[in-house]
Amino acid sequence: MSRLIGEVIPSRINDFAIYRHTVYVDSINVGLASTANANPCNGVANMETMHEMTTKDLAAMIYSEKIIEAAIGLAAINASLDHDKLRNRLVNTNAVNLVLEIGRGKNVSVIGHFPFVEGLIKSGNCKNIWVFELNPKSTDDLSSDLLPEFIPKSDVVLISGTTLINHTFHDISRLCKDSYNIMLGPSTPLTPSLFDFGINAVCGAIVADREKVKLSLSQGARYREAEGLEYVCLME
Repeated sequence: MSRLIGEVIPSRINDFAIYRHTVYVDSINVGLASTANANPCNGVANMETMHEMTTKDLAAMIYSEKIIEAAIGLAAINASLDHDKLRNRLVNTNAVNLVLEIGRGKNVSVIGHFPFVEGLIKSGNCKNIWVFELNPKSTDDLSSDLLPEFIPKSDVVLISGTTLINHTFHDISRLCKDSYNIMLGPSTPLTPSLFDFGINAVCGAIVADREKVKLSLSQGARYREAEGLEYVCLME
């Protein structure tokens, strides 16, 4: 976390909102982060003055044990990253397309039950697909206690950006020594710094149209349903 905090350029907050599924912070650019269904009204510190704080102030909340506060911190980190400097390295694709290409005939572990999982399984593209979820959405979802057993057998590992919010990333990344590792989701920081922690591809989104994104999120849209996003991947 300290590495990400170190990249934050202190800047003013132009707009700030907590929607049902996503935290929205507008500064150097727009940063998003999943609320992970946390209660946004549950004792968040400085709620009434966050718009007066800097990205550096908000980013420090990433260390909080409260999910919603850590999500605010990560959204602020994402809002302070300069995507323009990375434009020539960003590829217009998403993690699913990447897995279909790299994971063909291989063992794939997915940490977090993403909406695309069922389609990926039905495609028959991969040899095995093991899905780990703290709140199981399928009888086939595996407990995180089994990560040490399955990750070493995986050729490709998909890691949700929310692991940075719930502080499980470092424990998980230690298991991913011999696999091709992809971080994905709305919370994922588009920064090469993640390559130093074993991530090979960083898949997230850039807010291309602020008004469309805000309108979608304010009406309860989830990340994948929001309009105005440009899906991109940063490759090692």
